[in-house]
Amino acid sequence: MTKKIIEASGISKAFKVRTQEISVLKKMNLEINEGEFVIVFGPSGCGKSTLLHILLGLEEPTSGTLNFFYQDIYVKSEDERSEFRKNYIGMIYQQPNWIKSLSVIENVCFPASLLGFTKEEAHKRAHEMLKLVKMDEWSDYLPTELSSGQQQKISLARALVTNPRVIIADEPTGNLDYQSGIDLMNLFQKLQQEGKTVIMVSHNVENLDYATQVIHMFDGNIIKIFSTTKENVEEVKKAVIEKLVHKDDVNPAVPNITTTSTAPTPKHKMAFSGNGLKKLILSPKDIIRNLNEIFRFVSLLGLYLLSKFIKIVGGFKFTPRFFSNKLSGPLNSLYLKIARLLDSKKANSISRIDLIDISLKNMFAKRIRSLITIGGMSISVGTIVFLVSIGYGLEKVVIARVAHLDEVKQIDASAAVASNVKLTDKSLAQFKNIGGVDKVLPVISVVGKVNYQNSSSDVAVYGVLSDYLKESAIKPSSGQIFASNEFVNRVSMGSELNARDENKAEVAGAFTDSRPAVKGEKIGSVTFTIAPDSFLKVRSSNDAGAQLLGYTRRVEGEQQADEVWGGLYITDDKTPVTATGSSQLGKWLHATVPLWEKQNCKAENGCEQGKYIPKKDIDGHQIFKDSYFAEIDVKVDQGVNTASVPV
Repeated sequence: MTKKIIEASGISKAFKVRTQEISVLKKMNLEINEGEFVIVFGPSGCGKSTLLHILLGLEEPTSGTLNFFYQDIYVKSEDERSEFRKNYIGMIYQQPNWIKSLSVIENVCFPASLLGFTKEEAHKRAHEMLKLVKMDEWSDYLPTELSSGQQQKISLARALVTNPRVIIADEPTGNLDYQSGIDLMNLFQKLQQEGKTVIMVSHNVENLDYATQVIHMFDGNIIKIFSTTKENVEEVKKAVIEKLVHKDDVNPAVPNITTTSTAPTPKHKMAFSGNGLKKLILSPKDIIRNLNEIFRFVSLLGLYLLSKFIKIVGGFKFTPRFFSNKLSGPLNSLYLKIARLLDSKKANSISRIDLIDISLKNMFAKRIRSLITIGGMSISVGTIVFLVSIGYGLEKVVIARVAHLDEVKQIDASAAVASNVKLTDKSLAQFKNIGGVDKVLPVISVVGKVNYQNSSSDVAVYGVLSDYLKESAIKPSSGQIFASNEFVNRVSMGSELNARDENKAEVAGAFTDSRPAVKGEKIGSVTFTIAPDSFLKVRSSNDAGAQLLGYTRRVEGEQQADEVWGGLYITDDKTPVTATGSSQLGKWLHATVPLWEKQNCKAENGCEQGKYIPKKDIDGHQIFKDSYFAEIDVKVDQGVNTASVPV
């Protein structure tokens, strides 16, 4: 009793190209029994290969059902269909797909390894299949070193090594010479007679001599299915060549190309549900299992590389003989035991150690390509890391410089250029009354002067409240932002100078920080310029009676100094003066300056004005001294020389 292994009902296949739907197969019905030699015959482009791919589970039909060994294979997932092909089908293509780094026998072994056979078992089966196709003498060659006919025979051996129930061949004789084609067809016929089911695609009418069933296709339709025997094969050939069929035998015509705005709807759709997405989230158990698998694989890789290293060392001439004769066996046995322990492969799957072996052979077979690939990947990864680093760096700069998003809520208000309108306290009060305005923060701009390394430059200086700095998220590089928002007059003058008295030059009631000034207290940092041709007395402290260290004079540009309160001076030759009920203070400059001494000298010795000569150390360099000198014949940013402070 014949057993039906393939049943296809209403199979259609259409491909969408832009707005056009191209129909390739049109509502085909097909049945194939076990043990048949079926040839799908028809001209090129009639849909033979597409039908073959649908039977293999490689191309999902647009509509219809397909049962293979009583299983609807398109209900299965792609992985399940792969397992189905691996266990039931042997495939032969017109162009053999070789693993070019492996020898003939290793290529034939590969499908058996995928089914979980050990290396020894796979080699034994591969050798038997090569012997069956009379190619066992070529087992150590590379497939690409053989002729097309020899390669197709090896393809058949590869398809048979897993002992499949069905052999499917896609025009295997298309590229073969006449005799090689005859040999291959004879092998197919022999396998069919031994119980295998052979399904072959062909457009060579001579191949019909070997078939038990011919499926005649034309323009995506099955025109007729013939049962062939030695007696009627010539009639079948004549029928398929001359297309001697009645119109009623042809399926109703279906337009080959139609214009549509919608894509063809497959029978089975992939859908993602909430439960499916939850599976993407790994549980602690899954994480531990994955880490264990990674550890095993890395250990296997290290073990494999170590075994190859030992094998290479054992092959050197200088390696002692006892190493290769006595130790190679125990080492190989130990290697296999450890490999089995680490290689926790699934049932009917390839050993990981074999996968590592194949992968490394592929890499070393094309060294230049592998190096270019690895180099390109390294450059790509490095470039990605570099770009990501730049992105994070720019993000940090933007956050640091632009501060925060609240700044976009701020508006700068200023008077128009050449306008008579001024921003006053009244204007600020009016701004506060505008709806949606939380704060009004004034900014006062003045022109200032900066002196650096005896170079002076004018700069714009902006005076703001502490709230302005906080709202703008400005972070000082050093120090802290002042906390008060009040305007404070740091030096409050008790009375104005009615006139500058050259003999007294005093201002009564000077205060610092809203308190009386103290002798020795720093007023601030200033820049100063000594009058030309003036030599100032330099003292050890800020008092007119202090030790005289020497004299100093003008240097090019402005100099920096600390302005401090010190003893009173009216002229530089007078001693401090005390008044009843008050002590009087004068402003002094504290700076490091070059020194001169006063003596009779000559111009050729560096003498200036006939009496001042530079003070030098034992090395002949002019002495610079940290010292004090009164603000006489000196231009500073403040011109007040004395202050009277209540006692």
